Amino acid sequence: MTRRSPHAAPPIAPLILSAVLAAAAPALAVKTEYFRQTTAADFRAGTTENVAISDRGELRLARAVKRLLPETFDVGAVTAMTTTADGAVIVGTFPDAAVLRIHDGKTETLATLKGKTITALAVDGAGRILVATAGERGEVIAIDKAGGKPQPVVSSDDIDYVWAILPEADGTLLLATGPKATVYAVDAGGVAKPLARLGGTNVTSLLAAGDTLYAGTDGEGLVYSIERKSGKKRLLFDAAEAEIVALARDARGDLLAAASDGKPSAAPPAATDETGGPEKAAPATLPADAPPSPKPQQPGVEPPDTHSNPTAGETPAAETETATTQPAVPQIAAGPVPPGVSAEGNAAGGNAVYKIGRDGFVSEVHRGAAVIHSMAATPAGVLIGTGDNGDLYELRGGDEEADITAHFDGNQVNAIIGGGGNGAAAVVATSNGGGVYALGDAGAAAGTFDSAALDTGTISRFGAIRVDGEAPAEGAIMLSARTGNAADPKSDDWSDWSKPQPAREINKIDLPPGRYVQYRVRLEASAGGARPALRGVTIAYQKPNVAPRVSSVTVAPAGDAQNPQNLSINWAGEDVNGDALRYSVAHRVAGRGDWVELARDLEATTFVWPGRQAADGRYEIRVTATDAGDNEPGHAATASRISTAFTVDNAAPVIGDVTVDAAGEKPAVRLRVVDRGGTLAALAYSVDRANLWQKCLPDDTIADSPEERYTLPLTGLVKGRHTLTVRATDENGNAAFEVVGVTIP
Repeated sequence: MTRRSPHAAPPIAPLILSAVLAAAAPALAVKTEYFRQTTAADFRAGTTENVAISDRGELRLARAVKRLLPETFDVGAVTAMTTTADGAVIVGTFPDAAVLRIHDGKTETLATLKGKTITALAVDGAGRILVATAGERGEVIAIDKAGGKPQPVVSSDDIDYVWAILPEADGTLLLATGPKATVYAVDAGGVAKPLARLGGTNVTSLLAAGDTLYAGTDGEGLVYSIERKSGKKRLLFDAAEAEIVALARDARGDLLAAASDGKPSAAPPAATDETGGPEKAAPATLPADAPPSPKPQQPGVEPPDTHSNPTAGETPAAETETATTQPAVPQIAAGPVPPGVSAEGNAAGGNAVYKIGRDGFVSEVHRGAAVIHSMAATPAGVLIGTGDNGDLYELRGGDEEADITAHFDGNQVNAIIGGGGNGAAAVVATSNGGGVYALGDAGAAAGTFDSAALDTGTISRFGAIRVDGEAPAEGAIMLSARTGNAADPKSDDWSDWSKPQPAREINKIDLPPGRYVQYRVRLEASAGGARPALRGVTIAYQKPNVAPRVSSVTVAPAGDAQNPQNLSINWAGEDVNGDALRYSVAHRVAGRGDWVELARDLEATTFVWPGRQAADGRYEIRVTATDAGDNEPGHAATASRISTAFTVDNAAPVIGDVTVDAAGEKPAVRLRVVDRGGTLAALAYSVDRANLWQKCLPDDTIADSPEERYTLPLTGLVKGRHTLTVRATDENGNAAFEVVGVTIP
């Protein structure tokens, strides 16, 4: 059985302050950027009052909601609910297991059942309130309508849980129990006898219709019909989901089964303008002011260059958009659904409502990502309670989609009673700061939506606000906006809201510059009850042209074996405005001299410099970035970065001061090697052979300077003339050779 535990509300984000405006007026960027709010996820980041957000990303006026349970009652969750003949609402609470009576604006505690958990409530023919509890064993306790002492009605060692109570006219009680998934019939004397043993673990819901009883179970998600007198059962449906949360009958008499796996799931893609939706009356679109057509070209004006510009009516190839048509996503099954298979043809499970027709055929009428916790029928349709967003869906007769009709922040809609009288379409109970609410027959007369604070990333200017919606005659969408420099819209660092104005397709609102922007829409129903709808808001803004940044410049050998002196210059550039950058590369003698340009207007971030074209010495590289291509002339910005100094060394070392001592006690060749462009790296020599090299260390045993002295031993050579070939190499791979003739006496 799915457990519905309360959840803590998320913490409030800390205040984040943005940078203030610079004293000088910033350069203007050419590019206009946009905030586009068109999806349910976009809108759910904001706050609502009497406004519901559909899964399609549409804002509409919610049902009028009135709180029945005073906030002075500290209730974690309402776990069960029922009504009495006089219209009172009876609720069971968690964790204190209190039974409360709400009527005529007053709330009283009828009983507190310490150590128990209330799982179900009902009212019998005598007006007694029947309370099902879970504890050491499943029990049913009766409380008279005056709130007298609770009296046990049913207590059985065979029953651990009672999930639903259905009083009969003859005084018999039908109980949905677990964990043996049994429906019990309890007579007036309190004797419980099994009526039907069903598949699964718990019988989670019961519904009576004439001589037939319907039951749903968890563990396997089964729906049964049961003959009341004989207890004969028949399996009607095997859902893909694990639990049948609730059963109801719609206005046509068809059976509805709400099924859930107890966790959010991946819902089918929401319908969009591309995928379409159910047929509806033509919407009353917002007024739009079409700008006048431009005047034709006047005589004497030079015609455009038709070789470089598109002719009238043409679209440049690079800007042409290809229209694609996406297949519509079915929201309802076209035919019967096989047992254990969802309407999409898979057994993935999730959260869905199925219709079991009187002919036995099954179709899926709703599938969503939110966990389904409750369901009830009303004269107008079917209400579906979900969590943890606290959305209440309404499936109206003939509609192909369930729309959100009310929202309860951060809550789970645990219980629904269809009807309720006194102008209420239903009564709804929630958890997470448990509440009880009356849902009006009609939508609220007005409601407000405040967007989240939308962050441009820096101080920006704001342009037109485009609104996509419907405003029926006498109804209205009122629009206002404001800006600020703090992430938290509750802080004082925000401008005042602009004066509300009737929304048009294009709206001009004079807003001060700021890092953040927030808009507010107020939906107002017409006198006849027609409700406006909002589907999208687009806000244009321009960031000041912040200079680009070159974050790194590196110089290294290019790794070209044929041209080992080539150097690879690499850099990284970025622009907070998203402008396209072009680069120029220059070099100079390290720390002094004028910059000499190597390349300009590069889009790539690498350049190979032929190092042999430079004289030996220490150099620096400067890379300069510009955003001129994306900004007006005179408003471009640049930034540069200089590399670490590096050495260009194309000259080979010089070998000299050669002396030969062939007749001494230790015959040897002595020489000096100098490299003016760097440091010596190695010296080797060969005797009478071309490719047999012998390495030799300098006299101080370490090659670490531009000048080194070497002693090449001649021991072991036979008498006569010999040829020594000497090779000296510097740190940059430049090599020098010297041939020395030696005669051993």
